[in-house]
Amino acid sequence: MTFFVLAAIYLFIGYIRLSDEQKRPVTEQTPLVLEGNHLQYILTWPLSLFVNSVAPKIVAQKSPQYSSPEIGQVLIILEQAKSKFGTSPNLNRMIDSIKTDVISDQPKWLEYIRKNPALIKNRVYQVILLDLEEDLSSGKYHAYRGLLGLEGRALFNIANAILDEFSLTNYWPESQVEEQKEILDGNMKNVG
Repeated sequence: MTFFVLAAIYLFIGYIRLSDEQKRPVTEQTPLVLEGNHLQYILTWPLSLFVNSVAPKIVAQKSPQYSSPEIGQVLIILEQAKSKFGTSPNLNRMIDSIKTDVISDQPKWLEYIRKNPALIKNRVYQVILLDLEEDLSSGKYHAYRGLLGLEGRALFNIANAILDEFSLTNYWPESQVEEQKEILDGNMKNVG
């Protein structure tokens, strides 16, 4: 229904824009030649109709609602992690899964974050690290027993980069970071 109303309005506006020459009866008119501007107008109005009336409604339906600014900050950190740690499709899938969890279970995440709000970034990285360790310990990224494939090696390097980030920001002491790296390396050698 809305489409037809908008189409009628478009036709009316198009009629108003016609020159006096074009408003005369067909028998008295000179032949109509579509020039570049007229043709562009005719071809682009369906697109402009979609962009101006339909697209904002679609975007409004898909945008998530946050109960607090902390949740929005977590989602921003997750998006930044995608670009910071590379373009691994499995990492992107993992981060998208975490984002879905954040949006669907906001109270749990708020409780987790509010324990120490100054370290939101590191707490989000810790969740990514836990997911990475779980996936890498499953054996699905191994080429042979104890030997990671290319994607597994990329995820392993991302896990080490997150551990290095913990060390740089003093989120974990250096001894705990080294211990975690040894555990991760040991898990890689025993699985596959």
